[in-house]
Amino acid sequence: MTVFEANEKVGGQLRYGIPAYRLPDATVDHEVATICEIARGTDAESRALLGEGFDAVLVAVGTHVGTRLPMEGADLAGVYVNTDFLKAARTGAPLDVSGRVVVLGGGNVAYDCARTAVRLGAEKVDVACLESLDKMTSTPEERAEGAEEGVELHDAYAFTSINEVEPGSGHVGSVTIHKIERFSFDENHRAVTELVEGGELTLPADHVIFAVGQRPEGTAEMGLELTHGPYVAVGDDLATSAEGVWAAGDCVTGTKSVIAAIEQGREAASSIDRYLGGDGDITAELLDPDAPSQRIGKVPAGFYDGRVEPRIAPAEERAHSFDTFECPYTEDEARCEASRCLQCDLRLTLHAPRLWNEY
Repeated sequence: MTVFEANEKVGGQLRYGIPAYRLPDATVDHEVATICEIARGTDAESRALLGEGFDAVLVAVGTHVGTRLPMEGADLAGVYVNTDFLKAARTGAPLDVSGRVVVLGGGNVAYDCARTAVRLGAEKVDVACLESLDKMTSTPEERAEGAEEGVELHDAYAFTSINEVEPGSGHVGSVTIHKIERFSFDENHRAVTELVEGGELTLPADHVIFAVGQRPEGTAEMGLELTHGPYVAVGDDLATSAEGVWAAGDCVTGTKSVIAAIEQGREAASSIDRYLGGDGDITAELLDPDAPSQRIGKVPAGFYDGRVEPRIAPAEERAHSFDTFECPYTEDEARCEASRCLQCDLRLTLHAPRLWNEY
């Protein structure tokens, strides 16, 4: 197997899109160390290899191009897109966020940008999004932890304009947003908003980060059938329109979770195995199975206690460091939490009792 990688290191969004405080390089290095052979090249070289010299090719280029909304002031100096901003921070060459930062977007990536800006020394960080609080795609934990670190949320606001600090300066100075009464999408997936009269708000901003989506790069030059713009079209078996070429992950589904991309990668591997003459079974037993004990015994101490929550570093500590802030369980904590297991696997060994006439 050969992996063609455009970046200096493999890992994709795991390495370049997820902040180090959530997923450090050492963890990514450990996970990819099992790949047997890695060849690094450019995107153009990778595209030229589709179907040439290989019996099967899997396209898993992700979504590494951020979306910049076509709004007034979007091209001013000091305006960034999420993917560029997060990658720069991960590679040790962070973009300038001195002063006040406004992040446009309401998903977890928006909060990744906001919390990264906090760690890079931004004076003030605001997040503004179209969705109301109950419709936001970011997790409650992200919003709560961000708020503890000083991130201020403005939910249910339309983005009106990005304004120059002074006319003709060419640099961002503020962002104007407008409170939304109602928000929905039409049949063409375009946002339809009803604004609150007098609900306009201008946020001071030295830098603005668009975190409103991302898309694949270079798929138009691959000679594959595409869908919804730059996304690769696949069948149920994840095969593309080209013989011997499959696709999986965010470049097919749009940006989802890491585990969803891994799951689809395994489905593609199974499909490729069948194409190459195998049976498609790529399962592996990593541990010897343990037969469940038929004796549960007494309930251990603490069984009915609440779950053991991992310790989170205080906001004043984590806001100034890219170190991971969710502390792993100690051995005692892990044992305590594991002791609360309900042993559900016992049901697999239970059989209906025999009736008297079956003896």
